[in-house]
Amino acid sequence: MAEAFFNKLALEKAIAMSAGTKLSNRVNSKAIEVMKEIGIGLAKQKPKLLTQGMIQKVDKLITMGRLHLESVEFFIFQIAS
Repeated sequence: MAEAFFNKLALEKAIAMSAGTKLSNRVNSKAIEVMKEIGIGLAKQKPKLLTQGMIQKVDKLITMGRLHLESVEFFIFQIAS
């Protein structure tokens, strides 16, 4: 949802990519329903797993909490080594 909101509001001046530390097999159906109500389609979106390659390409990285941050720190340590 955050990725879709950001990308809609940024008007292609910046791009957000959302990925998780655990892969899900589908986007939450409630998220699809709520976003559809405000004109943002998520039905074609697929969950993405965070990778080292993604981290290497970003200018900014935002995490949702400590557990996510610890996963990202592991990737960053491997990239720096």
